[in-house]
This record gives sequence, structure tokens and C-alpha cells, in this order.
Amino acid sequence: MQAVFRILRTPHASAIRQFRAYTVPAGDSHELRTRLMSDIKTALKAKDSATASTLRSVLADVQAADKIHKDRQVSASAIRGLIAKGIARRHEAALQYDKAKRSDLAMKERQEADILQKLLPPAMSEARIDETLKQIIDSLPVSGGQHSLGQVFKAFYAQVDKSLVRPDVLKRRAQALLAAASPSSPAS
Repeated sequence: MQAVFRILRTPHASAIRQFRAYTVPAGDSHELRTRLMSDIKTALKAKDSATASTLRSVLADVQAADKIHKDRQVSASAIRGLIAKGIARRHEAALQYDKAKRSDLAMKERQEADILQKLLPPAMSEARIDETLKQIIDSLPVSGGQHSLGQVFKAFYAQVDKSLVRPDVLKRRAQALLAAASPSSPAS
């Protein structure tokens, strides 16, 4: 038993552990993971515990998702989705803390959301969403006199990464464009 501990304490063993942490296939997912780990290291060196703990929680979410997908690692899009869920979770917690009149905790949650927001690329603008939606609506066949919102979403997400679009904005813009595109929609 002592021999095992002695081996784990050697510099060689730590080099093996570091090597294992970086044996992921090259690509966008690898770049995002590397950025996440380097941001954690930077925060630790700067003694910024709030940033380090926030980024560690996201890294833990990514590693948990990797364990679920045993045969492969999750994609960069899935990682961005996990980050977006973390942001939404923190905004929801901030609202709950505001209701409970705990502004200090609400501010902490919003700061964590801001930290995570820096990891995501900027969301698509409404103009680009509209442009893509118009192309999709024009290309889809009309069934029953109108387009289905589900068909539009399916075609949209086939072209655009889900993590680059705010779902509430997409839904609002799609409904407006579908209402404008339908020749005469009966009032229900």
C-alpha cells in the first residue's frame, strides 16, 4: 500500500495525471475545455475564488456529461449549452433571492452569470435571426394554409447552433414572421 502512495507522490505520476487530463481529440470542444481550464488556473493565480469556483462548477458539469456519454466526449455545442443552462440557473436563483430580499446573494449569482457569459460567443442579432427565418419560411412547404412553428424551429436549428440563439427571441421573431407570412389567419 505504501508503494502505491510513494508512486503517486513522484513527479512522474503527476505528469501522467496531467497527460490524462489533456488526452481529448482536437477540435472546438478541446479548445473550449482548454480555455475553461486555463481560466480556472488564471483565477486561482489571481486568488479570485468566486471566478474559480464558478468555472469549476461548469467544468464539473462538463465532466459529468462526459461520464454519461462513455464512448465519446460531449461536443462544443453541448458545452456551450451547459454554460447557458448555468447562466439561466443563476439568473433564476438571483430572482428568487430578490424575492426573499437577499440582495447580497442575488448580486453574487448575477456576478457568477456574468463570469459564465464571457465564455459564450455573442448571441445572434435579431436581424440575422430574421434573415435566417425568412429564408426558412420561404423554403418550407405550406401545409394547411400556414407554416408550423415546429417545422421552422427544426429547420432553423439544423442551420444554426442552438447555443448561439436566445430561445425567447427566436420564438418571438418566428411567431411574428409566421403571422406576417400567412395570407389570412383566422382569429381563434
